[in-house]
Amino acid sequence: MRLRFVLCVMALLASTCLVAEARIAKRFAIGCPEKCDKSQCAPIPADCLAGDVLDRCDCCPVCASGEGEQCGGAGDRECAEGMECVVTDGVEVSSTVRRRGKAGVCACTSSEPVCGSDGVSYRNICELKRVSNRATKLQQPPVIFIQRGACGKGR
Repeated sequence: MRLRFVLCVMALLASTCLVAEARIAKRFAIGCPEKCDKSQCAPIPADCLAGDVLDRCDCCPVCASGEGEQCGGAGDRECAEGMECVVTDGVEVSSTVRRRGKAGVCACTSSEPVCGSDGVSYRNICELKRVSNRATKLQQPPVIFIQRGACGKGR
């Protein structure tokens, strides 16, 4: 019984090391620095309305691609939170598609309408977030998610 426990612990440690090594190898392959230095990160542009995501090195925040914007190709930005990169026919971007150089467009993972604190019905939560980010950048109150479904339709 004790031997089985020791073997399980060793297997767990080995798999953790393999995951860490794979992450380091990926970072090296795409030209990431050995250590992340946040002081070297460029500021997010003022016109970035989709929000930010971490760069491919998982270090610096960068402007994300918004709904309908290009993604998935070499040098393209990652999609914003709540979105996925879709190539043609609704195929989600994978590393295989990326290697072939095919780009996609960002699409919201939710198609359900939502109601914002401004009393406006939005096509989906992604549109509400974009409008909220714009308001915040203009030093106006953010638009907050109130309910699923169109305003006045209470659920």
